[in-house]
Amino acid sequence: MDITFINETNIDSFAALLPKETFIGETIKLGCVEDDEACAVLVAEISDNIMYLRLIHTIQKKANKGAAKELIAKLCEIASELSIDAIYATFPMNAAMEHLMEVSGFSKLEEETEKTYTFDFAGLDMDKIEKMSADRKDIFSLGKASPRMGNSIKESLDAVFGKQSAKDRLSEVYDPDLSMVCAEEEKLKGFLLCKKEKGNLTVRYLINLTKENKLALSLMKSFYEAVVENEPDAVEMKVRFRAANRSIVSFLEALVTTKIWEDEEIDTYYFFPSIYSEP
Repeated sequence: MDITFINETNIDSFAALLPKETFIGETIKLGCVEDDEACAVLVAEISDNIMYLRLIHTIQKKANKGAAKELIAKLCEIASELSIDAIYATFPMNAAMEHLMEVSGFSKLEEETEKTYTFDFAGLDMDKIEKMSADRKDIFSLGKASPRMGNSIKESLDAVFGKQSAKDRLSEVYDPDLSMVCAEEEKLKGFLLCKKEKGNLTVRYLINLTKENKLALSLMKSFYEAVVENEPDAVEMKVRFRAANRSIVSFLEALVTTKIWEDEEIDTYYFFPSIYSEP
């Protein structure tokens, strides 16, 4: 098996294995070739000196033949060369994928098990959100946040979820027009961070740092208004909330009039290149 970087000179050979979706950030694409046939691909992103493994795909006749393991080993080698802090891989896990992660040197973060809750944007009940939320003038888009406020958001994420950021501006990772920040006199109160993926919206964090029980609703109201203003196809979009805490379900059920889909659990694996050794 030969492992190669996928670029403009050979991408046609791997086109059938790669999704058309756009990945955010600096992207690494690796391909595996055997007997002159493209048989597997891997896609990873680098953000804030963290590498995120986004995709591994192997053609059926080459499944369980070692191609995926070879691709991961190459990615780990690249991560070490770049002095990457860690690699995170997030997938809906099955037994085969769990085995692949474990034999490739990844450790499982049990506490990071998440579910994704998806609903139609058009299903948000704006009248109910208006009645339940409070009018406030201290909410603005992430794009209007000062660098100091951006650092405050990063520090909050670090405190709650562990190391999240280092170099990248939040507005380069999350949509600056659709993500919302609540702050007064540079004092951070809460935020909603959203990114567009595959033509839909993913809300990654909805954080209330105060005891104000209506703040989350007010952030949702501002988010709704921003989507309507900035996205011509808003009524066709779906919204995905990723969360490990099931309390988000009751929150969403109070605001959404249509069905909420609960997706598979996602298990996150991590691994630090500095201690990597061939399994």
